[in-house]
Amino acid sequence: FYDRFQVLRFLYHVFLRYFFETERDEKLGIIGSEMILDFFLVSLGPVIYNKALDDAKRWFDKRFEDIEADYYSLYKE
Repeated sequence: FYDRFQVLRFLYHVFLRYFFETERDEKLGIIGSEMILDFFLVSLGPVIYNKALDDAKRWFDKRFEDIEADYYSLYKE
């Protein structure tokens, strides 16, 4: 059985090869697509990961604000 990462990696190889052939009229082999994919994973991976963490933190902060407001709305005068 293949794990999800292997399947996605294979699909990105296919996409890269298709892109280079259709957009740049260049044949890209397996090794070339592997090198390009590795380059983008190494160079952009941390940036995308950190952005996702920042987005998740903003989402959780907003939810906690809502929970806090709901909590204080339970107080009776």
